[in-house]
Amino acid sequence: MRRALIVSYYWPPAGGVSVQRWLKFAKYLPEFGVEPILFVPSGARYPFVEHDLMDQIDPDLEVHEVPILELRHYYSKLIGKFSKEKTRRKDIDGLFYTPPESRTLKQNLSLWVRSNLVFPDARATWIRPCVKAVSAYIRKHPIDVLITTGPPHTCHVIGLKLRSRFPNLKWIADFRDPWTNNEWFSRMPLTRWSLKRHQAVERQVLMAANHVLTVSWSWSQEFQNNGAKSVSVITNGYDPIDLENVQMEQSEKFVISHIGTLNPDRNPHQFWAILRKLIDANPELGENLEIRLVGHVGQAVKDSIEHYGLGSNVTYLGFIPHRKAMKEMKAARLLLLLINDDVNNARGRLPAKLYEYMAVGAPIVVFGPSSGDINRVLGPSIVLGSDAAASSNISKLILDLFSGKIPPKVKYDNTLYERRGLSAKMSELITDVIKEI
Repeated sequence: MRRALIVSYYWPPAGGVSVQRWLKFAKYLPEFGVEPILFVPSGARYPFVEHDLMDQIDPDLEVHEVPILELRHYYSKLIGKFSKEKTRRKDIDGLFYTPPESRTLKQNLSLWVRSNLVFPDARATWIRPCVKAVSAYIRKHPIDVLITTGPPHTCHVIGLKLRSRFPNLKWIADFRDPWTNNEWFSRMPLTRWSLKRHQAVERQVLMAANHVLTVSWSWSQEFQNNGAKSVSVITNGYDPIDLENVQMEQSEKFVISHIGTLNPDRNPHQFWAILRKLIDANPELGENLEIRLVGHVGQAVKDSIEHYGLGSNVTYLGFIPHRKAMKEMKAARLLLLLINDDVNNARGRLPAKLYEYMAVGAPIVVFGPSSGDINRVLGPSIVLGSDAAASSNISKLILDLFSGKIPPKVKYDNTLYERRGLSAKMSELITDVIKEI
């Protein structure tokens, strides 16, 4: 068995999409000759918690917990917004999506401190204890490869420091999201010095790692352009087992669902306008339409929904566990997939839920770049641009689904995105990196 030491901030009981990638790799890699050893934080203050995910961890899996001092927790107490109801807006990172005119002076000051004095992110306090713990482990238990996964990019800084201590250590840096080319990064009130520091350390990581791994082809090219020696793409995916025991509860309503965070940069104004026009022309649709939004929804999005007179058709479910989210997907007649409007990284944005959407088989309407990587995955899906033809196609799809003129399920080519098969690819990559001279 090849031994892979994985440094990951997100690990059960953390909830949300960030935990799924390496939870599933850890589950399936042993089938392909790789023994995962996890180093994860203890005492982490995750935005979302799903204790049920603990059941997916093999009892024999070697997991080491390293204490973390969460600055996010102390920020929440300081700002006076700490409560049992934990949402992203009560978190320091949530301020990136809060309009400047809506922030208090204390919030603006906190955001400036977070952006310029805490490097590389709010989990920076984990760097020193994690480097110490992993170093002690490596000295006693040789490993074949180190894998760091980010964000948070604190994990990649940990990898950089470990590489300086162990020059012969093989290292794979897994970027689930870009670092400086990320939509939230542009919202940070960075000084010129801070910006250059982020760019410099990101480049150090890309050049020092034996291999850089990411989840989309556009981002792969960006990392190569920024100095990475070798880059591969292993996308996110879905696990058929997650669907097996999820029973679909057919609603009497015509349900359109979106799963995931809905911040202002993903607000589908055109879609709300399409729905308003359809309801005005077809009152029966308005009487039966239910828009179910799972996850945090920004106030600007809620205001937009009210502007189009759709408030009575919307159900806000907030964050729900992964299994319940899968049930919501299966119950939907139409699934909404939204790509952020940041031109710098939208082309490579492949939301993790995309693959579960495909596995469920409901028609998907995508709002995003017309030439992005999502077209490579979905093929002839409906991608909304600014042209009237796309709006017309979406309107026809909704009416045909509502009237029963077309089947409620679509057969997507999703065999390439099963978690077990992706783990086999990961095993091959690990073997190739280990064999590199």
